[in-house]
Amino acid sequence: MFRELMADFVEWSAAALDDEIRRLELEARALHARRLAVLAAAELKQTPALDGHRSTQAYLRATINQPAAVVRGEVRRARLCRDFPHIGEALLSGHIGVGQIDEIVRITRNQRAVTYLDDAQVEMLVGNAEHLSIREFATAVDHWLLWADPDGAWRDQAESVDHRAAHVVVTNGEVAIGAAGGDVVTAETLTNIFGHFVELEFRKDCEARKAEHGGRADEFALPRTDAQRRFDALTAIFYQAYSASGDGKLPDPVVNIVCDQHTLHDLLGRAAIVLSDGGTVDVGELTRRQIDAVLAEFVRDPATILTRRCETSSGHPVPPRLLIQALLTAHVRRVVLDARSTVVDLGERKRLFTGNARIAATLLERFCNHPGCDIPAERCQIDHNQPHTDGGRTDQANAGPECGPHNRFKYRNGWRTRRSDNHRIYNIRSDGTLVLFAGERPPEFTRADDHDRTHAGLAELASIRQRLQTEAA
Repeated sequence: MFRELMADFVEWSAAALDDEIRRLELEARALHARRLAVLAAAELKQTPALDGHRSTQAYLRATINQPAAVVRGEVRRARLCRDFPHIGEALLSGHIGVGQIDEIVRITRNQRAVTYLDDAQVEMLVGNAEHLSIREFATAVDHWLLWADPDGAWRDQAESVDHRAAHVVVTNGEVAIGAAGGDVVTAETLTNIFGHFVELEFRKDCEARKAEHGGRADEFALPRTDAQRRFDALTAIFYQAYSASGDGKLPDPVVNIVCDQHTLHDLLGRAAIVLSDGGTVDVGELTRRQIDAVLAEFVRDPATILTRRCETSSGHPVPPRLLIQALLTAHVRRVVLDARSTVVDLGERKRLFTGNARIAATLLERFCNHPGCDIPAERCQIDHNQPHTDGGRTDQANAGPECGPHNRFKYRNGWRTRRSDNHRIYNIRSDGTLVLFAGERPPEFTRADDHDRTHAGLAELASIRQRLQTEAA
């Protein structure tokens, strides 16, 4: 039966299959919403007790014969939708899926953060869940938890540092290497170093392939697999670190910490980190004042929590206290975002994105802008959202990363991109239709000429940085 069904679908066109996948996804979401509603009602009516079950999870294990992790997830979703019907309605209407609900469930498992979860917060989260990719929404929930429970985030970081460990051993005639712990800045630094050496190994393979096959190199596989290149990169790090002399040139492990102007101003200005009387800085008290201010704003206006940015360029949240400590060292680069969540314009007037303009543009997004692509932004080409030939400016408000194949696909098929009011970049087909997730409603867009970005506070931030360096010296 399934074979015949698949054979029937093979006769359909690609566009018809795409429509069917989207239709079935919406049906599956509506059916799942009904399942959760039934389960919530069954729990209220004590249905599990009919056969002597002592919990809803035990009842589901016996009834649907699924693993504990599966039934535990179902119970948590049902209870969340029971407590916040707006989430269940969004699932029933198809605007969000089960994955988005599971991300919100993470909040309910944090005893401190869940106290801030009310109807207004849920409405804001559901709105973001509809328009953000699941990866972006997971990051948004991480940010929510970071600010709703900052002490917990700092406690987790401190525990990771205290329990850091590593080993290099020989097991069964081969090397086994492992490491865990440390804070997010250390993790990002090591990741950047490792990525640099992996890139060097990749270039070696590309050069070897070109030397062997010439102009037809792209038709042949690289000499090593990605896993093999990563192993050889790690080996190269050990050898180079061991043999490096005092003037050895190792990669610059700069960590980019992305922070919005509002948060950075609060951290450095409101708490008076630079003391005119020469006193020392109490980092704990400083961050506590700023966190209290953020939480007060959080309660008044739920949407502000997701406009706050305090993370590494790869999206890992940075606890506010760790940000302050990092800013007092020379191993991080501060990246300030304006009110529209774009990197402050560097002002280059070039057609191509190079140098600092390219660095800033890759910090706008963490991955290629093509839907579903997971190529990191630093490995992408930086393209104009509005084409340069149509008057598009070479600045960060009009920039976005596209991997090579998808950049070529975009121009070959007449696609273009545009940033919406929710700050997400949308792809637009040549016929003018938006590329949307299944169940997603079209967002609103600002005027095409609305490129104004705030520069307020830049001079003040530069002054604060200078004073910080003076105090540290």
